[in-house]
Amino acid sequence: MKRRNLIPIYLVVSFVFYWVVIPVTLLCISLFLNDKMNIFWHFSPWRIFSGVLLVIISLYLAVWATSALWYTGRGLPISSFPPKRLVASGPYSYTRHPLYLAFILYTFGIGLIFSPSMVFIVNPIFILLLILHILKEERLLLKKFGEDYLYYRKNVPGLWKFKKRTEAPYVPNPFIISLYLILSCIFKKIFNLQPAPKFNRDMGPYIIASNHQCYLDPLFLVAALGLPIRFLTTGKMFNKRISKRFFLSLGTIPVYRCKSKAPHILLTKKALKSGDIVGIFPEASRSWDGNFVGIDRRVLRLIRILDYPILVVRIDGSYNVLPRWSKVYHRANVSVKIMGWIEEPRKLTERELKEKIINGISNAKRSKARWGRMNKYIETLIWRCPECSSEKSIVRKGTKSFYCKYCGKEWNIDDEMIVVSKEYRKLKDSFFRNGVNLPVKINEEVTLEEGYVKVGGEMISIEDIKSISIDGTDEMLIALKNDNCKKIKTPDALRLKMYIELLKGVEADDNTDFDPFWF
Repeated sequence: MKRRNLIPIYLVVSFVFYWVVIPVTLLCISLFLNDKMNIFWHFSPWRIFSGVLLVIISLYLAVWATSALWYTGRGLPISSFPPKRLVASGPYSYTRHPLYLAFILYTFGIGLIFSPSMVFIVNPIFILLLILHILKEERLLLKKFGEDYLYYRKNVPGLWKFKKRTEAPYVPNPFIISLYLILSCIFKKIFNLQPAPKFNRDMGPYIIASNHQCYLDPLFLVAALGLPIRFLTTGKMFNKRISKRFFLSLGTIPVYRCKSKAPHILLTKKALKSGDIVGIFPEASRSWDGNFVGIDRRVLRLIRILDYPILVVRIDGSYNVLPRWSKVYHRANVSVKIMGWIEEPRKLTERELKEKIINGISNAKRSKARWGRMNKYIETLIWRCPECSSEKSIVRKGTKSFYCKYCGKEWNIDDEMIVVSKEYRKLKDSFFRNGVNLPVKINEEVTLEEGYVKVGGEMISIEDIKSISIDGTDEMLIALKNDNCKKIKTPDALRLKMYIELLKGVEADDNTDFDPFWF
C-alpha cells in the first residue's frame, strides 16, 4: 500500500488517540480526584451549555487548522505526514498553535460538563506540560524553517492575544471545505468528473488559466484538481450583502468591469505574493455558443505583468451542462485536462504568450447533454431567425425543437448542441452583413435611434461608448469615455449588444463575442 493511501488510517488513529483516549484519561483522573476530595458540580444548564459550546468551538478550530495544514502546507498534524512548508494561513494567522488551543478549549469544555477538578486541577497541570512540549516543538520548527519561522513567531502570538497576520495564503473555513467536498462527490457522480492527472506543484503561488463555458467551471476545477483556488469573479456577485459574504468566504477576487480603477489587479498581486493559487479565465466571460471566444487583451496583459508560473488547463463538456443562454442544468460528462506549464510569462512576447494559452484552452470537446429541456430559453440566444431574419419570432416546440413562426423553419437540438452554435453563427453573419434600419425598439424602456441609445428619458451617445459587456444574460453594462457606467436590465441584452456593435461600425468578420467588447 502506498504511503499516501495510509493517510485516512493515520487520521483516524490520531483522532481517536488525541481527541478520545487522552481526554477520557484526563476525565477519569479528574473523576477520581472528585471522589477523593468530595467535590462535584451542582446542576446548572448554563454551565453545561458553556461546556458544549466550548467543545463545538474547539472542534471547529481543530478542523480549520487541519485543513490549513493540508491546503497550504500539503501535510497533516501527524509526524508521518508533516507539512512541506510553513503554514501561516487560516487560524495560523491568528495564533501559532491553533490545534493546541483547540485541545485546551476541548478539555475545559468536557470539564465544565462533567468534573470541577478537571477544570481547576487536571487541566492547569496538563497545560503546563503542554507548554513545555510547545517550547520544544518551536525549537524544531525554527531549525526546520529558519528565518521564515523567526519572522512568523515575531508577528503571530503563541496561544493568546490574537493578532491577524494577513500576508498568508488563503484557507477556506470548514463550512466551505465541507461544501467543496460534498459538491466534489456530487459532481463525480452526476458529471462523471474524474481527478485531473497528477502534477508536481500542489502549492502556490501560480496562476491557473482555463477556458470558460459554464457557471460551474470554478467548482469543476476545484473538484478535479483538489486545490484551493482563488478565482477572479464578476463584481455582480458582490452586489448583495449575503452573496458578497459568501463569495468572499470562497476567496474570490471581485472584478468590476465599469470602474476606471482596477482594485482586482492589486488584490491578485497580493494573493499571489501570499502564496495563493489564482484562477483566471482569459476569455473574461463565458462563451455564448460553446466555441472558444478568444483571449481578452487586458487579461493577457494582466497575466504577463503578474509574471507567475501558469498552469494551462482545459475543461471539456461543461458547456453542455449549463449553456450561458439557458437556466436549465443538464447531465453531461465533464473532464479537466492538464495542458502544460508556462514558467516565465514575461520572457515571452505578448503574441507568444497568447498563442501558448490559446493552444491549451481552445478546441474544448463537447459532451452529450441529458436531463432537462434542451430548448428552454433558446430565444435568448437565437433572438432572430437565421433564415428569414425576423426578430423575436422563435417559438419552442417540445423539449428539443424550435421554429420560426413567420417562415416556418424548424430546428432540432442535438445532444451536443452543435446545431445551436451553427445557427447562432449564421444569425450573426446575416445580421452584421445586412445592416439595420433605425429606429429599433428593443423593449418598452430601450430604443436605438440615429447616433443614440435611448434608455427611458436618457440619451446615450453611440460615439461616447467605450465598451459594452453583459453580466449573466440580462444586464448590459455600457462604459463611457468619461468613465461613467450605465446599467441596463433587459432580457434582450445580447440583442442590444449586437445592435450597438453594428452601429459602432463592427463588421461581420470581427469577433463580436468578446465580453467586454472594446471599441
